[in-house]
Amino acid sequence: MVYCSKCGKENEGNASYCQNCGTRIKPKENKSGISKLINWKAIIIGIVTYFVVALVLELFVYIYGINYTFNIGYTPLPYIFIMSITGIFTGFFSGKEYLNGVINSMIIAVFYSIIYGLLSGFLYYLFLSLILLGVFGLIGGLIGVIIYRKYNNYNLTD
Repeated sequence: MVYCSKCGKENEGNASYCQNCGTRIKPKENKSGISKLINWKAIIIGIVTYFVVALVLELFVYIYGINYTFNIGYTPLPYIFIMSITGIFTGFFSGKEYLNGVINSMIIAVFYSIIYGLLSGFLYYLFLSLILLGVFGLIGGLIGVIIYRKYNNYNLTD
């Protein structure tokens, strides 16, 4: 079964035109393996979200003069907060599949963990941030997919 991109009507799998509105139904690309799990739009939104949340947090810290030296395993707490929010946005824009939300959020978590590890100059920090940001990115991705499913009236267990 395929769905019309204009009206959302369910059509036969081999239909060329929507039975309801007549819109041409484009065949879906046959992606295989990991490429069908990766949603580049969601990843780009996640990267933008990371920078926006980081900027807002830094402005907040600057304006109110807050010292955020509290670390969890040598990873500053704001990075964990930022990765959680980024994971939620990435998961939401990944769609209704839990695995897609997790994979896309984890790609961003690994990317930022590598940057943080290299900037800190210690390989130890790289592995610690991979674990911490990965876990919080994964949780954020799951939460984002749950929000997407609730918002679009999908069953949480489908």
